[in-house]
Amino acid sequence: MCKKYWLLGITVAALTTPPTPALAEGKSCASLSQPPTDFEIVDNPISKAGPRYPQEAVSKSLEGHVRLKVTISPQGDVTDVQVVRAEPPGVFEQSAIDAAKTWKYCASGRTITLQLELNFELPPEMRNQQ
Repeated sequence: MCKKYWLLGITVAALTTPPTPALAEGKSCASLSQPPTDFEIVDNPISKAGPRYPQEAVSKSLEGHVRLKVTISPQGDVTDVQVVRAEPPGVFEQSAIDAAKTWKYCASGRTITLQLELNFELPPEMRNQQ
């Protein structure tokens, strides 16, 4: 089986990121091309809650990023999440993993593996407040 990888960027610009709306307005899983491409599946999540910004990182004005390798099951569930890289290490990884494990996608009938990067950025007014 051939595995495909994408690198998607997601910016977490506030203390909490609202969930991504379920598919685009007026769309459903059935409205995707049949069979849907991997890109369509990944680009049209059913639900995708953003990670929580760790309070310790807020109090220390830390920003950073986490690159995850995520596996989506044929049923659309996230079944495996691995940290590929994190900067700074030991700060944002668990928040990124916890969020990714809750994501749900349309069933595709095949396993999809991708890499994505979550960028944790504080709003300007919160930077360097110690």
